[in-house]
Amino acid sequence: MKKIIIFLFLLFFIKVFPENLLQNSDFENWNDDYHPLNWFPDSLSVDTFYVEKSTNFYSGNYSLKANVFTKTQQKTDILSEFIPVLPNKVYRIKSYLLDNDQYLYAKIYLNHYDTSHAFISNNFTLDSVGNSTQWQYFPETLITTPTNCYYVKVGFRFYDLAGFSGSGTIYIDSAYFGDTLTQSTSPVISNVGHTQYGTNLVVSADITDDIQVITDSLYYRKNNSNWIQIFHDSLQVSKRFFTIPIDSNEIIEYYIIAKDNDNNRTVSSIYSFSITTKSKIKKILFDYTKNQTAGNADWVIDRDYPQPVPLDPTIETDWDGAISSWGFELDTAHIYNPATTESIFFEVYTLPPDSSIRYNSTSPMDLKNFDLFIVCEPQNPFTTDEKNNIFNYILNGGSLFMVADHVSSDRDNDGWDSPEIWQDFGSDSFGIHFQQVGEGSNNSSDSTNYYSSANDTITDGPFGNVTGYFYFHAGTMISQSSKSTQIAILEGTQYSFLTIARYGKGKVAGCGDSSPFDDGTGNTSDNLYDGWNEGVSRKLILNTTYWLVIDSTDAVQGLNETFYSCAQKSDTLFFNINLTPYFTYKTVKLYKKIFSDYTLIDFSNVNGNIVTLKDKNLKTKSEYKIELIKNNGSVEKYFIEFSPSTYENKISFDMLKNVITLSNFNEMSYKIIDLSGKTVINGKTKNQINLNNLKNGVYFLILNKDFKFRFIKIR
Repeated sequence: MKKIIIFLFLLFFIKVFPENLLQNSDFENWNDDYHPLNWFPDSLSVDTFYVEKSTNFYSGNYSLKANVFTKTQQKTDILSEFIPVLPNKVYRIKSYLLDNDQYLYAKIYLNHYDTSHAFISNNFTLDSVGNSTQWQYFPETLITTPTNCYYVKVGFRFYDLAGFSGSGTIYIDSAYFGDTLTQSTSPVISNVGHTQYGTNLVVSADITDDIQVITDSLYYRKNNSNWIQIFHDSLQVSKRFFTIPIDSNEIIEYYIIAKDNDNNRTVSSIYSFSITTKSKIKKILFDYTKNQTAGNADWVIDRDYPQPVPLDPTIETDWDGAISSWGFELDTAHIYNPATTESIFFEVYTLPPDSSIRYNSTSPMDLKNFDLFIVCEPQNPFTTDEKNNIFNYILNGGSLFMVADHVSSDRDNDGWDSPEIWQDFGSDSFGIHFQQVGEGSNNSSDSTNYYSSANDTITDGPFGNVTGYFYFHAGTMISQSSKSTQIAILEGTQYSFLTIARYGKGKVAGCGDSSPFDDGTGNTSDNLYDGWNEGVSRKLILNTTYWLVIDSTDAVQGLNETFYSCAQKSDTLFFNINLTPYFTYKTVKLYKKIFSDYTLIDFSNVNGNIVTLKDKNLKTKSEYKIELIKNNGSVEKYFIEFSPSTYENKISFDMLKNVITLSNFNEMSYKIIDLSGKTVINGKTKNQINLNNLKNGVYFLILNKDFKFRFIKIR
């Protein structure tokens, strides 16, 4: 009787726990460092492809490292030995891999053979997966052998992508090929989490099953309203991502349902999230109506318009244009201020070549629908209507970025170059005069590392601190004017490379050279150069773009209508207030909050575009009110908080460098936790914390157990 019970138990065990038919499936056994037992690479030439034993493993002690040096895919295979199978039978296949090379990817596939081991066919339809810094697996797949198939081989093939440098690596571990005799279980929903990105709440969850997940969906509701069903919009191995559109001051509730191939159903718990942050979308319009691709030029973000394609680029070269880096970096930027819980995102568009520049029309491409209009090196002059439309757009709060080039840069031979076009347009009205033929300081190549401190948003903005050289390559200088503010100044002269101004309710910037905007990746038939990554071009241009689109309610970089510096040795805070056009104002007053009331501490009549007011008693963090009194008696009011760095500790998160910087702290213990409260990084520091190995998401920095600083990592 005992023998029968043992036999039945073993039968049950074999049925529930199927055998992996692959030999050396986890790559633990090797003849030497380059020959895994039971596996056979196509080539062992170090000039094309070879494999080697690696201690970078998913499980066990070793994995297989594939070294790829060729674009000929038939030379990048590694195959198992022959595996006996039954014809017309369903098998399971899967494997783990580590692919952190954006220019390579891998596929798992199956070769079919008949009774004499002759090749019949293969199946390359199995899934591949994208890049990740973590081990992930090819989604488990069911595959049926052909009717005359009695042997198979499991294979891996490695593919190059555009941009492949000729060298790359991918790791493989824990492969599986076996039957499907398992007990049917319900799907498992785990690791549910959510992160807010602008106007969306992105929910992620791992959904796994012993065989296959057939359907999954998410149900959500806002403020106890009706439930709404949505489906996952992306998939990474077992992780599903769902996107819920959100608005301010909403309570979001959601749950997830998953079904497998046997119709087993799993429902998750109900999760909730309160939307308290504010998000703003800044829309930017790049001009393409002035023949910007004439001759040896390519001043567009993409040749697809009005929206660039793809809509969600992953790298800059997804878009095709010499200024695609400019557009790409804006499109993927997320500027977040923990103090105000405010986020700013950008959307970029192109005004098509056959369009008119309109204002206050019904056209969706009307300037009124955008926060900033960018015109990079126009080759044709503006019509009278276009000039009026742009000026009215700026007067009413819009912004303009003017980019010129050297004189005699007439690329389409119509008698107009970009400095002439901007002169004809009326750039002098803003105090931005591009030097013309015969005026000197044009067609100049030079550099500067001297920057005005009058605008900290541009010189030390969200895209980085501007320290280093800004280069000109055959550009036109901009002469000094009382109506404008020079930013990148050619030291010892009256000229600048980059100048900004205010006009009515709007803002304007002008740069006399297009070279700093060129990323070198446009039309291959043009002679393009990478000025974008030269010196400080990228930081200066992106910070200037950001300054142009923000307004007084975008309290991310402080009050941007007022630029100030602090002379801390004398405990005096200087408010240098830029008024453009200054002739509309009569008096400026400065108030300081003392206890609960604002007290007048300084004032000045307006005699020019810069007014300087002072607080001579700066001791600690202080609150101020500035009143700008116009000639017609109306008053504009602005409010500022200022904390002198010698009196208060500061914490800042640099999104581009992926570091947290601590100023004026003694060494202290810290830890970084995620939304679930799990500690992901900890240690001691007094100046900087590196976040390069941190995944995207929302985190909190805890200092000495009692100070919490919230930040979001998105790249």
